This record gives sequence, structure tokens and C-alpha cells, in this order.
Amino acid sequence: MSRLHATLSWVEFFIPDALRQRSAEEHRRAQVGVAFAAALAVWGPIYATLMGILFGTWHTSIAILVCTVTVISGPLMLRKIPHTAWLGNWTAGNLFWLMGYVAWFNGGHGGPSLMWLVAVPLFAMITAGNLSGLLWGIASLGMVGGFYFADQTGTVFPQELDPGQFAFFDTTVLMGLVVLIAVLSMVFDSITRWAMNEVQEREAQAVQMVLDYLRTRPA
Repeated sequence: MSRLHATLSWVEFFIPDALRQRSAEEHRRAQVGVAFAAALAVWGPIYATLMGILFGTWHTSIAILVCTVTVISGPLMLRKIPHTAWLGNWTAGNLFWLMGYVAWFNGGHGGPSLMWLVAVPLFAMITAGNLSGLLWGIASLGMVGGFYFADQTGTVFPQELDPGQFAFFDTTVLMGLVVLIAVLSMVFDSITRWAMNEVQEREAQAVQMVLDYLRTRPA
């Protein structure tokens, strides 16, 4: 087993055989979906702690933990619902509502959490296909536009953070987004290279089988 294959073995644990055997593309999407959900599961408790202990916004902290649990349930349910479109849309939907919820209590338009909306259509497209990515992109633009329209018409959203806390939260959100996109890119690259290695190994095996047949074939 190659080192790359061993690294991705924990991802394979969540992927059912039915989905793995359906197609190479479906398999790759499932791998990305599980790895992405795992990355979100790591960042969720960190932000929940940040919002709860440091800033005292416990309802936002609880919302983040709820979203983390629902995101984690995606890979766990993949064995019962072996479709990457379901996993992709489920995770994207949970990210979507959480970003809107946190933004609502942090000034609305311009809230740091809205920056994470860029990950929603990206993840949906990679795991559930172009149509899902397009629809979640439209929904994300609609949320940003809705907050902007509300702001321009005089709607005042709660702001639970003081200026110093807001600046710190804004910085950590941006840093988290950079790390998340970097991790997703590395995972995607690793999975792509693993898939290419698998294809090359199968091609080599097929060629060897043909050569062995030709050598043993009666004259």
C-alpha cells in the first residue's frame, strides 16, 4: 500500500463499497466530501470556544457546535445514503445557515462569517456537481445581497462584539478560511494523484495480463 493510500485510508472508512464501485468520479467526490467535513469538524469546536469563552456569545457558540455535529453526521450517514450529491448538499446547507445566523448577530452586512460563504458553492460543486454549485452560489449571493439591502434600508442588526473583539474575530475568520481552502486544495491534489496512481497500476496490470497471455498462448 502506498504512503498516499495509507494517508487516505481513514477517509475510505466512511465510503461504502456501493459508492466506491459506482464510478471513479463518484469515489473522488466522496473522498473530498469526507475530508472537507473532517476539516470543518476540527475548526467548529475552536470557533465555538472562541465565541463562547472569549466573547461570551453563547448562543452563537451553541449554533456552531450544532452545525459541527450535523456536518459530522454527513460522512456517518453516507453508508445509509450512498450518494455524494446528498453529502455535498447536506454539508453546504449546514454551512449556509450557520454563516447567516452568525452574521445576523454580528452586524449583518459586513459580518466576518459571510466571507465563509465562498466555501459553500465551491464545496457543493466539487462534491455534488456543477448544478449544485451554481444553485448554492446563487443562494450565497442572495444572502449577501439580502443583508446589503437590509442595511441600506435602515435595518439595524445586533452587534454582540466590541470593536476589538470584532477585529480579532474578523482576522481569525479570514485566517481560518485561508487554511480551509489550502487544506481542501491539498486534499483534492492528493486524491487526484492517488486516483491517477490507481489508474496507472490497473493499466500496468492489464498490460501484464496481456503479455502473460501472449507468452503462454500455444503457437
